[in-house]
Amino acid sequence: MFYHSINGQFLAVSKDVAIGPADRGLSYGHGLFESIGYQGGQLPLKQRHLQRLYTDSAALGIELEPPLINDYLHDFQSELATAGIIDGVIKLLITAGSGGRGYQSPASISPLIICQYAEFDTQQARQQRQQGSKLWRCSYRLPINPPLAGIKHLNRLDQVMARSEWSSDEYSDGLMLAADGTVVETTSANIFALTDSGWVTPCLDNAGVAGVMRAVVIEDIFPATAIAVSVEPLSLSQLEQANEIFICNSLRGIIPVTQIGEPDSGAMVSKLIGKQTKILQSALAQQYSCYL
Repeated sequence: MFYHSINGQFLAVSKDVAIGPADRGLSYGHGLFESIGYQGGQLPLKQRHLQRLYTDSAALGIELEPPLINDYLHDFQSELATAGIIDGVIKLLITAGSGGRGYQSPASISPLIICQYAEFDTQQARQQRQQGSKLWRCSYRLPINPPLAGIKHLNRLDQVMARSEWSSDEYSDGLMLAADGTVVETTSANIFALTDSGWVTPCLDNAGVAGVMRAVVIEDIFPATAIAVSVEPLSLSQLEQANEIFICNSLRGIIPVTQIGEPDSGAMVSKLIGKQTKILQSALAQQYSCYL
């Protein structure tokens, strides 16, 4: 079954419903989305996701009504609970709706608001937190685009291109570099490295997605552990020489990185799961039990 709602109308159907061909999200990728962890009928990081959504939607010229978004999300949760579904992922998509001639946006945008439900493998995520994850080194480079940097917009072709580079289940994610060769993120997470000068996470002024979990880790988790972290450019050589590396997103939490590379390149880098990464994982789990 596909569980979703469109502008507040709940639907449970045997196949997905097509969006109108004039929708700007479908035509141009004009919109954004949030993948929100749904645990025990609750959305632990709901407010952080919604705050990013409101900030990013304004940058794309899409005006949202927070009370309406809250109502749609609340009603969708209630419908899922009625169906006996209390765990998984709720994907909240906002498009710029229909209208406008060509690329030009209509004078007044009426956004389309879609809530979708998907299952999530919590056991696999827990295993990755405990055992670590291997990263494929993607050859595809992220373009430098400051106006859209940080925004989780609907146009994710860069990630699609990068993710198509490997098929082995041995690699759970792929390392992505910018056009200038600096480290940005992975295909589905942000990245942190313990360098000789301390913990660093890449600056996202030119490319990448400013993840919700990235903000939690920087603003809450590092301060809670009295461990310092800086946001600055990170080179590939710094990453490869780092003492500890982890990636993070709002669904999986903090995942240690144990290997970067791909067999055919002959340039494999292996890492141990470090003490400080474990401290940060523990601090996150203390604040949000879903990341135990």
